[in-house]
Amino acid sequence: MQFDSPVIVVDDAVSVRTLDLGPIVPVLTLPLGIPTTSVNVSFAPISADRLTLVLSDLIVNELGEALDGEIASPHTPILPSGNGAVGGSAVFQYTVLRGDVNRDGIVDALDFAKL
Repeated sequence: MQFDSPVIVVDDAVSVRTLDLGPIVPVLTLPLGIPTTSVNVSFAPISADRLTLVLSDLIVNELGEALDGEIASPHTPILPSGNGAVGGSAVFQYTVLRGDVNRDGIVDALDFAKL
């Protein structure tokens, strides 16, 4: 994720949940508590499912002020977002389709042939 200005991300500021598996523990690749404009979020691979990624209002700017985080439409987010008031979590929702059916690390015609 890219931010247009430096933010401070703390532990538990990002959560991931799937419809079928429930909560998934995300791994954040960044120095926690230090201003950054980029955050990498990774987690164990999931199969076909619905995924919700939440950036909580624990993420603040360099001055410690809450961001304006709401996303009007989590399925089709328009960024930058917000409702004009500080605070609020940014919620993103994704539908994960199974692509690499034969699990060779590539999504191609061989996967389509297996369906």
